[in-house]
Amino acid sequence: MFHVGIAGVKADTAKKAPTLHPQTKDGAGGGEKQLVAGGNSSKKLPSKPLNPARLKMIQEIKPVKINYVDAAAGHKEHPHMGAMDEDGNFGYIHDETFLHRNPPKFELPNAEAACSKRDANHRMLTEKVFVDVKADAAADQKSKETGKPRPKIMCVIFTIEKYHDKLSAISHTWGPKCDGIIYASDKTDREIGTVNIPHEGKEEYKNIWQKNRSIWAYVYDNYYEKYDYFHSGGDDVFILV
Repeated sequence: MFHVGIAGVKADTAKKAPTLHPQTKDGAGGGEKQLVAGGNSSKKLPSKPLNPARLKMIQEIKPVKINYVDAAAGHKEHPHMGAMDEDGNFGYIHDETFLHRNPPKFELPNAEAACSKRDANHRMLTEKVFVDVKADAAADQKSKETGKPRPKIMCVIFTIEKYHDKLSAISHTWGPKCDGIIYASDKTDREIGTVNIPHEGKEEYKNIWQKNRSIWAYVYDNYYEKYDYFHSGGDDVFILV
């Protein structure tokens, strides 16, 4: 999968960080100090030595449990108040698989003329972006043979009602390739998949951090245990999934 944006990753367990020891570059004394994992001078981490304070911080790292914890506290306060349905009632749970299960047919008017353009976008997609289709097909085949499902990704798009017209481009191109998708908005519309997720403060760009705070709380409360990866972006992104 190729994408631009912010991605979150979760795993079932957290691994303990390796013990790092300050050693000389040649494994003896008198040289430049390096951080060596487990005393093995062939694995220098990182290439530049850390100062004592940072070294101490790394050595004291402990495993972090990332199992799901109910943090909603009854959905009474932001950012865990949840989503509202079309009538303004809280408790709405969006079916994030709607697009993956029923992708709309892609139709491009005047496709030949539109695809004949050789602009910067075309050069980027044909000269700078490489999609390993064979590897993707091989991974699918391996999943079928072993019965082990491939990692699942949920795509989270933030938008507002006046930009809902932009969502059609996502729904007709890369959106259905996400195992789950949500259009987090200020209005719920089941037809196009938008979800009204209220947040603290005004609905304005300079308050977008509060919007994202409530979006991620909603995603965590309802989808955290169903997906391996989470990708967030605005309604103007194009992602190769």
